[in-house]
Amino acid sequence: SRTLIWWARVDKGLNGSFTVTAQSAGGSDGMTRQVSIQPRGTWRVDHKAGFVEEQEWSESITFVGERADVGEMEIRFTPSLIAALSGSLDDLIDFPYGCAEQTMSRFLPAVAVLHATRALGLPPPPRTSLIPEITEASLHRLANMQYYAGGWGWWANDKPDAWMTAIVLEGLAEAKRRGVSVHPRMTNSATEWALGEIRSNRWSAPQRIYLAYAASMHDANAVKGLLEGLEPKSGGDHARLAMAWFNVGEPAKAAEAIAKMKSLAEAGGRVARWSGGEYEWGQEATAHCLRAMLMVTPDDPMVDAAVRSLLSSREGSSWMTTRETAYVLLALTEFLARRPVPLEDTTVRILVNGTAVAETALTGADLGREIVVKVPARSLRKGENTVSIERSAAGLGACALTLREVTAQAPKSPSGLIVRREFYTLQPTRLMDGSLVLRPSQEPAHRLEVGDVVACEVTVNIDNGMRWVQVDVPVPSNLRVMEPFGETWVKGWTMVWNRRVVSLFNSGLPPGAHTFTVRFRATSGGTAVALPAILFNMYDPSARAYSSQVSLEVR
Repeated sequence: SRTLIWWARVDKGLNGSFTVTAQSAGGSDGMTRQVSIQPRGTWRVDHKAGFVEEQEWSESITFVGERADVGEMEIRFTPSLIAALSGSLDDLIDFPYGCAEQTMSRFLPAVAVLHATRALGLPPPPRTSLIPEITEASLHRLANMQYYAGGWGWWANDKPDAWMTAIVLEGLAEAKRRGVSVHPRMTNSATEWALGEIRSNRWSAPQRIYLAYAASMHDANAVKGLLEGLEPKSGGDHARLAMAWFNVGEPAKAAEAIAKMKSLAEAGGRVARWSGGEYEWGQEATAHCLRAMLMVTPDDPMVDAAVRSLLSSREGSSWMTTRETAYVLLALTEFLARRPVPLEDTTVRILVNGTAVAETALTGADLGREIVVKVPARSLRKGENTVSIERSAAGLGACALTLREVTAQAPKSPSGLIVRREFYTLQPTRLMDGSLVLRPSQEPAHRLEVGDVVACEVTVNIDNGMRWVQVDVPVPSNLRVMEPFGETWVKGWTMVWNRRVVSLFNSGLPPGAHTFTVRFRATSGGTAVALPAILFNMYDPSARAYSSQVSLEVR
């Protein structure tokens, strides 16, 4: 066999198509391959969002403008609440990973949104045909991930965790309420585990409260005697305790918990939100508080303010994380079930810096879908850009702006989080007994030969410890991953990879330095840039640490 190497210059565009043909006297063959072309640099992503109730709305977003040949601004106008729900499903359905929470978040919101659209007499969301298959596969995966004692950890090899078990128990109850068949053996053993953990002192008060609420959805009588003495700390804690009291038949105590919850609200400007507690980020607490009010005090005027807050925090087609998106979608579907929002015909005009980029008329049947407009970076101004919405009829909707552009340098890492990444060649070394082993080179390697086996060593330093750790290691285009495909368990880390990135997950790291190694093989000649490795909390990705980027030459 022979390897042919040629160079091509890409002036613009992020997708390329290569066609290769071979001909001889005896026959011919050919193939075409689509290639994703990534610009050198780091993607900077900025989000702005807001609720839209009046006929006119505007918001500004800043374009740094280091490069105008790549990048774009996406404008996602949501003319109705049901459109926001349907538009968020694709990200969850296509999410590439599969911990216990992500497995639950993948199918439950889809079931809830489908249930809501049917109740409102609207067309089902796109890809509805996939929901039964996804539901069956998700339930099967959750059953396989369940610990023998009844609880769930973050990943299959993790020990049971109170918060993760509560998420799954709550989700299974919500799925059953919407007609999904769940095997009682799975919920019975999980409920028994939860009841035992509520009685113990192994977990913090917020974790025990969430367990109590989730267990009350399956066995209210067993939970009733366990709620006294639980001490909520945050608005989300009070919300879950209120729903637990309501489930066990104590509406007065539930209302008392709601009053305490409302006293912790951050209200103003027609919105109300709650800061997360020990294990909550983004709008997760607000979503649970909205659900608690809808259950216990559905006519509370703060309900509408909480809905506006959720719509104002959307990032593109979904919210910040899978878990936050799932919580929000459940809350909004329950809001729609109690307060159906009328859908009126309207015309919509979208402008960027005063120039119309879209104009369309929507009937009531159309209001279940979003209007998505993509404006290329070359059409934007450096600095502030203003997006305006004009429509002929008012009503509760939302607009989310997402600006993606390339910068030369990675963003600055926050204090207390450090990630380093180096590449070493693995070289045969003879031991005292005469056997050969592969050992990493003493110095980092930046020049490789085709066929070299490479150890990518990643070290994370975390000053104060971190829960729900995710590290993404981009795959250089001239290397290939040598690790087993699928989920693998490596020294406390769960590893999942595809052609573009190796992702590692750890449910909790103590303060200090932690190192792991990913093996690659040099396969293609040429120089490639290994983009920065990224360290973050999966449920709070706003704080990220970045490694430096490295050039790798393969000869």
